[in-house]
Order: sequence, then C-alpha cells, then structure tokens
Amino acid sequence: MSLYEEWLMKHGKSYNELEKKKRFQIFKDNVRYMDPKSRSHKLEVDEFADLTYEEFSNPMLMFQKFKEALVRKILLRLFNLSWSICM
Repeated sequence: MSLYEEWLMKHGKSYNELEKKKRFQIFKDNVRYMDPKSRSHKLEVDEFADLTYEEFSNPMLMFQKFKEALVRKILLRLFNLSWSICM
C-alpha cells in the first residue's frame, strides 16, 4: 500500500477518481516539500497534506476542513472502539 493510500485510510478521506488524482498530485508536492534534508525545521504529513497553499491559507475553508477532520477523527475512534468491543 502506498503512503498516500495509507494516509487516506488514516484520515478517513475518500474522493472520486478525478478529485483523488488532483489531491494525490498536491499530496506528492507537499511531501516533496517536507523533505527533512531541505528544511531547518520539522514538517509532518497531517490531515491537511492534500491541500494547496491557497486552500490552507483560506480561513473559511480551513475552518470547514478542520470541522470535517474533527468529525472524521471522532467517528474513526468511535468505530474502532465499537469494533474492539465486538471482538
């Protein structure tokens, strides 16, 4: 499984094929930018790694993305908790 596929699963993201290709390219560019050899500070791949600089810089969009990410995290934790109870 690729880093991108693992990242999608970890953050509960899913896209249609066209959007997935677009987000994958943005993700690759962002990961390339995060290369630790070229930075004096640490950058990590987080739930916003598939956003462009313009998207990340837009306060209204970021508020919406933050809400979506928070809901995804809550649902994933609830699902994992309920799944482990069933086991």
